[in-house]
Amino acid sequence: MHKLNNHFYCDDCKAHTKNQVRKSMDMSMSNTHEPKETKDDCDGVLLECINELRREIRDLRNDLKFYAEQYEVQKEKNSMFSKEILALKKVNEDMSRELVKLKGQSIVKDIENRANNIVIIGIKSSLDEIRNGPREVEIRAEKVLKYVDPTLKSEDVKLKILSPTKDNTPILAIFRSVDVKHQVMQKRKQIGKIVSNKCNMTGSHLIYLNDDMPKETKELFMSARTLNGHGFKFIWAKDGKIFVRKKENDPVLRINSMEDIEKIKQGD
Repeated sequence: MHKLNNHFYCDDCKAHTKNQVRKSMDMSMSNTHEPKETKDDCDGVLLECINELRREIRDLRNDLKFYAEQYEVQKEKNSMFSKEILALKKVNEDMSRELVKLKGQSIVKDIENRANNIVIIGIKSSLDEIRNGPREVEIRAEKVLKYVDPTLKSEDVKLKILSPTKDNTPILAIFRSVDVKHQVMQKRKQIGKIVSNKCNMTGSHLIYLNDDMPKETKELFMSARTLNGHGFKFIWAKDGKIFVRKKENDPVLRINSMEDIEKIKQGD
C-alpha cells in the first residue's frame, strides 16, 4: 500500500491502472497512422459490386437462352423419334401378324404332308439291333399293323425307323393313302389296347398308334391332355387336329391354341 494525494492505493491496482493507460495510448497512436475510408471509396466499391452482379446476370441470361434453345431442339428430335417408333411398332405388328399367318400356313402344309402317316410307339429294340439289322425292327412293326388290320397289304405301307431312345424305337408308318390310314386307325379304336404279346412279340408292354404331328401340334396335344384333370375323359388327335370331349354324348370341342385350353380351364 502507498499514499498518493491523501489516498491509499495497493500496488496491484496501481500496476493495473498503468497498463490501461499504456494500452489507450498505443491504440491512439495506432489510429493516427491508419487512413480513414472516405464516402467516395465506399461508393466505388459498391459500384464495382453492382457491375459485377450485372455481368453475372447477363451471363446467366445468355446461359438460360442457350439451354432453352437446346431444349426446343431436343424436344423436336424427341417428337420425331416418337413418330418413328410408332411407325416401326406398326411395321413390327404387321410383320408379326404376317409371320403368324405364314407359320400357320406352314403348319397346315406340314400336317397335310403327314396326313397319311402314323407313329408306332412302344416297340422294344436295342441300338445294336437297329444298327445291325433294322429289318427285324420293321418286322415287329408289321406284326403290330397286321394285328390291328389283318387285311392290310405290304404294299399299302412303308416303314421308317425314327430316332430311337433308350426304351423305345418309334417307327413311322407311311400309308398309301389317307383312306388306308383311317381304316387302320378305326380298327385300332375297335380293338382297344394293343399289348405286345398279342402281336407275336415277347413281353406284355403297351404299344400305341399315334397321329404323325408337327412339333407345335404335338406340344399343343400334350397340353390338351392336362384337361384330364378338369373332367375331360376323351382327348384325341386326328389328321393333325386336336379334339376333346368331357363325357359320352357331350359336344366335341376342337383345340386350336393354348388360349382354347386356358378358356376351358377357366370356364370349368
